[in-house]
Amino acid sequence: MPTDGEITGLLLAALFAGQHTSNITSTWMGLLIIKNQSESMPNLLEEQKQIMDKYHEELSLDSLSEMNLLHAATQETLRLYPPLVLLMRKVIESILYNRYVISKGNIAVTSPPIAHRISNVYKTPEEFNPK
Repeated sequence: MPTDGEITGLLLAALFAGQHTSNITSTWMGLLIIKNQSESMPNLLEEQKQIMDKYHEELSLDSLSEMNLLHAATQETLRLYPPLVLLMRKVIESILYNRYVISKGNIAVTSPPIAHRISNVYKTPEEFNPK
């Protein structure tokens, strides 16, 4: 049986995940589109105009699912400015990685904002490039 503290923690986590991530992502996306409006904004607006015309101005799951550039802009925003700066996981089985032992019970941590800016993975890691 979960304790009151555990239940409270789960509820706060669900609330945080449902609001904070969407607010942060939409704010960063708006700023990135405005900052890069000469490249991004005309294409995004044209895509939305065409799809909304096709669906007679009805915003629906079907119409949104056809907005590929909007999806790419969202993904690119999440790459550059993920809502969580650290991800922590408890190691459930000891492993050897690049000559380092990561022992069972330890906490492994990664930072998406750093991982998403690795230059040998991304051609221009600091640029907003929704394609």
